[in-house]
Amino acid sequence: MNDSTRLLFCVFLFLFSFTSIQAATVTAIADGPWDKDIWSTPTGPQPGDSIVIPLDRTVHLNTIVDLSTAANDTETKIVVLGKLLFYNKTFECAACDEVAFYLDEPSYIYVDKFNGMEEYDLRGTDKMNIYFNNNPAVFTLPFGPGTISAANNVLPVELVSFSGAASAGMNKLAWITVSEEQTSHFEVEASPNGYGNYATLGTVSAQGNSNSLVNYAFEDVSREAKTYYRLKMVDLDGSYEYSQVIVIERAIEVFEVSVFPNPVIEDLNVQVNLKQAGTVTVQIFNTIGNLVVTGDYELEAGQHILTYQLKGSQDAYFVQVLNGNEASTQKVLVSKKR
Repeated sequence: MNDSTRLLFCVFLFLFSFTSIQAATVTAIADGPWDKDIWSTPTGPQPGDSIVIPLDRTVHLNTIVDLSTAANDTETKIVVLGKLLFYNKTFECAACDEVAFYLDEPSYIYVDKFNGMEEYDLRGTDKMNIYFNNNPAVFTLPFGPGTISAANNVLPVELVSFSGAASAGMNKLAWITVSEEQTSHFEVEASPNGYGNYATLGTVSAQGNSNSLVNYAFEDVSREAKTYYRLKMVDLDGSYEYSQVIVIERAIEVFEVSVFPNPVIEDLNVQVNLKQAGTVTVQIFNTIGNLVVTGDYELEAGQHILTYQLKGSQDAYFVQVLNGNEASTQKVLVSKKR
């Protein structure tokens, strides 16, 4: 090896070592705002780092975080195993006009779990942005599990709106899409608190391919005081994204109804809880719509249990309880063990 070659080799080693030193794994070691002293290194996250939010940590994005470089070619990895919350104004924030990430195009954000990345307060900013080389990525909150990158930031369907309202005996949901491409279906999910425990209520088939406005609707027979809803938008290839979360609050119902046991063997109990005295009508139908039991009752406010004998070869019945303008309908299965 001559002197010139040896010199070039030494320069290469120096540059390689320098580059390697710059990249580091930076871990959130405490909960708190992104720009505070919560990181495993004194300088905090820098461009090119592998940034990890562990399973038991929550980090609040409270400012514009610029992890880009002049060359726009530095790969920064953000791995969210815990929770990354976008918020504005409800907590201390360094730049309350906007919260955002600026990243170079090789970068990506990996989210390990559902609700791993979400907004803390719906009263906060509506600019929850991630930019790759100054180009905004398309995503919705909550987000996860999945990866947001320059090559993978397109929703399977573009939502114009997703809304809902309380109605008599049910919550009505509606959404509108402006474009769909190879879209399979929508799964309507609900949670009692909005922080997890989402359950699928039903599935609505998508138009599939469309460049015009398409309206969809779903009815949830719910009597919860507050319910959080989101849409899981699924492509034909199985990929999916979530809509934003909406919440529907209901006024206290005039009456509440439960039926037990379900499945029923012979005696069915219909429990009615009335907020005020009134007339209650109980109607029981078989599966082909024939009325098999009916009765009117003048009941005082409070809890009442009405018992009925269900006999015959039916597999199921529908119990409808009426109280003024309110109605509750529940399906009762019949046990084969008689």
